Amino acid sequence: MTRPSTMVGMQIQEKTPPGTPFERIGGEERVKALVERFYDLFQTADWMRNTHG
Repeated sequence: MTRPSTMVGMQIQEKTPPGTPFERIGGEERVKALVERFYDLFQTADWMRNTHG
């Protein structure tokens, strides 16, 4: 994925999105929710239960 850029004088400067990737996806609260959902799905998947006991 390419980032948008702007022309400043004779130099092209890339615009960086604000914050870290962690912050951009919603921080600690969102990551915890994603992890919890992952493990909920992991526990309900028959093939995963049979593979990972």
